[in-house]
Amino acid sequence: MVVAYRVLYEIANLRGEPAVALEQYKKYAEADKAYLNEIKTRELAYQLVRQQIVQKTQQIDLLDQENQVLQLQRKVDQQSAQNTRLIVILLILLIASIGYWAFKIKRVQLSLKKMAETDALTGICNRHHFTIRAERALAECARNGEQASLIMFDLDHFKNINDRFGHGVGDWALKEVAEASKGFCRRIDVLGRLGGEEFAILMYGCDLRAASRVAEDCRVRLAQIETRETGHVFAITGSFGVTSSQHSGYSLAKLLSHADKQLYRAKHNGRNRVCVYDAEQENVRAASNVLEMPQRDRTEHLGA
Repeated sequence: MVVAYRVLYEIANLRGEPAVALEQYKKYAEADKAYLNEIKTRELAYQLVRQQIVQKTQQIDLLDQENQVLQLQRKVDQQSAQNTRLIVILLILLIASIGYWAFKIKRVQLSLKKMAETDALTGICNRHHFTIRAERALAECARNGEQASLIMFDLDHFKNINDRFGHGVGDWALKEVAEASKGFCRRIDVLGRLGGEEFAILMYGCDLRAASRVAEDCRVRLAQIETRETGHVFAITGSFGVTSSQHSGYSLAKLLSHADKQLYRAKHNGRNRVCVYDAEQENVRAASNVLEMPQRDRTEHLGA
């Protein structure tokens, strides 16, 4: 349209028609202006669209970046959760391992403690542990003003049992004796095997008369042990010596010494009996032994 008005303007100008040429020129100018405005509008629209596209592209890129960041964050969170689970599992395994080894060590310690304190054959206190517990109990009795008594006993003719029937039968007899003796002990009493076929019971808060009755009941119980299950028939008897803190004091060594003397007095008097410590009788017996010694020396000298 702009070109058409321009051509008409030039034709009118060539013909020498100024009025027509002016009119055509005005139309040409308006059309050209409108065309230029249209071009500018289109350019502006294009620029706007282009700007919008750029913005959209930037938004899409930003969203993609945010999406990548979110994916990375999710991966980091997943890895962190996995690491946390792994740490928790490792901690649980570590705690379980520590607990297991602590339990094993404790069991070993208890086992070693039991081995150190217990007679392996009979399961009662060995001499060392009996001494420790007995001295502790005697010290407590002394503090509280309580009496304590000691019973010692030795199996009669035990060597003959070993020699005739074997050490297996002898071990069986020792275990049966220990088991029978437990029935006469309270939780506060101390039962121990002093060695070989010799046993002792320290009775807390028990006077000499009560301890003597316990010793007699124990002697009777030992004599009732049935031996047929060994395949042999034989008697199990014991000789008992009894003393108390009232006569021997709270020294374990002195109590053992006095009870041991009564034990061997029971052996000397025929075995399978209970002999009780009596200070006056022991003094008379000691004096008698002193008086008899010169006579025995004289007799031996004359015999020689």
